[in-house]
Amino acid sequence: MSIDTIHGGLRRLRECATGHEWVDPHHQYGFGQLVHEFVVHPRGREAIGNSMRFIATGVATDAFVERWPAVPVFERFSVIMMEDLLTTTGQVFDEITLGGTSAQSGRIRVSWRCYHALPFIELVIDWEKSWSDLPEAAYVAFPFAAPSGELALETGGAFFQPGSHEAGGQLPGTCSNYYTIQRAAQVLTLGGAKGFWLPLDVPLVMTNEIDFNHWETESWKWNGFLASMPVNNYWFTNFPVNQRGHLRLRYRFLSERGFASAEQAIEAAQPVEALGWR
Repeated sequence: MSIDTIHGGLRRLRECATGHEWVDPHHQYGFGQLVHEFVVHPRGREAIGNSMRFIATGVATDAFVERWPAVPVFERFSVIMMEDLLTTTGQVFDEITLGGTSAQSGRIRVSWRCYHALPFIELVIDWEKSWSDLPEAAYVAFPFAAPSGELALETGGAFFQPGSHEAGGQLPGTCSNYYTIQRAAQVLTLGGAKGFWLPLDVPLVMTNEIDFNHWETESWKWNGFLASMPVNNYWFTNFPVNQRGHLRLRYRFLSERGFASAEQAIEAAQPVEALGWR
C-alpha cells in the first residue's frame, strides 16, 4: 500500500500474488478519502431540491431561471492529516493510523489495517463530527483501477449489474446513481482480476462520480469509481435531519484469489462480532 499522508486515502494498492494494481492513482480523490460537502448557495436547501431539478432538466420558466442566483451550490472539504503517523504491529493485524481536525468537519482518525491470517485490508474511519447549520453530505471515495471493467452489487441475496437494462441488470426507469447493497460489491477488471469491496456500516453507494443531484435513469457503463455515503441531510428519508458526534465507518477489500468461490471470500471478510452478557 502507498498512503496519501495528506488526506489519508491510498494512492496505490498492489496485490502481491498477481502484481495487479487496484487503485487509480490519477483520480482527484484517494482510495478511502473522506469528502465533506456543504451547500453554500443563498437559496440553501432549495438549491438541492426541486427548484434546481427544474433548471437542470430544462422545465423551469425563463423568468425563474433569471431570478435564480448563478453561484456555486456547494463546497467540498477534506481534513488534512496533521497528527503524527502511528504504526502498530499486532497479533491479528498491523495498522497505520493518521489523524486530523478541521473547523468544518471535526476530528477524523483514519486507520488502515492489514490482517495476518486473511488476505484483506480494512479501512476504519473514526469521525467526531461537528454540528453543521448548513445542509451537508459526506462521501468516502473509492477510485478503482478498472478501465472497461465490470461492477456487480449484491442485493436481495444475489448480484446484479447496475446501470444495465439487460438480463442481470436493473429495471428500466429506476434510479441509476444511488444503490443500497447487502454485503458487497464485486469488481471485475478487463484482465480478469476479481475483488470484493464491503462497506460494513454504510450500505448507500453512488457510482461513477460524486453528484448529489443525479437522478437520471438511463443505462451507463462503470468508470471504476464508487462512493460510500455515510452522511446526507439533503433529504430525510433514511438519514437524521442533522448528524454529529461519533461515527465509525468500516470498509474491507479483498481479492477472490485463493478462495473457492465468491461466497467463501465474502464470508471470510465478514466481521465477527463478540457479544457478552452476565
